[in-house]
Amino acid sequence: MPNYALVEEGSIKKTYDVVPTAWRNVSGLDKLSDSDLTSFGWYKIQKQTVSFDTATHSATYSYEYDAATDSVIETAVVTPKPPVSVDEMKGPFLAFLRELRNERLAESDFTQLADVVARSTSEKNQAWSDYRQALRDLPSQYVDNDVINIERVEWPSKPE
Repeated sequence: MPNYALVEEGSIKKTYDVVPTAWRNVSGLDKLSDSDLTSFGWYKIQKQTVSFDTATHSATYSYEYDAATDSVIETAVVTPKPPVSVDEMKGPFLAFLRELRNERLAESDFTQLADVVARSTSEKNQAWSDYRQALRDLPSQYVDNDVINIERVEWPSKPE
């Protein structure tokens, strides 16, 4: 969100996060005090503090020059977000599930190295193979149901 506004002829021309280092033959503009900046038309925005839950609400901000107080004031409007359907959440949920699944597959990659396989029993090798296949199959189990909470995913058990 911007911290400064350039005001010309009583209206805001543009807002900026930071003051530029040079502007209209004024070098070191970013080094000036707020009162000196105001003399060149650069105003520090007076922020409005609002508290809201970003999961359920969003805020839009507007900026207005107030000639009476010779300041730029931020105004926030907080509005509720529309509810999100299971269908809208399914794609991001499955992407996150695949990401976590891929991490678990990567953690077990060592079990497929030739020297590890040669030193392990066939039962142990089969257990790791079954575990890794269950991980690969996991996302398909959640495509057609209403689960979109990663904490409700039933992960396969890692072999001992």
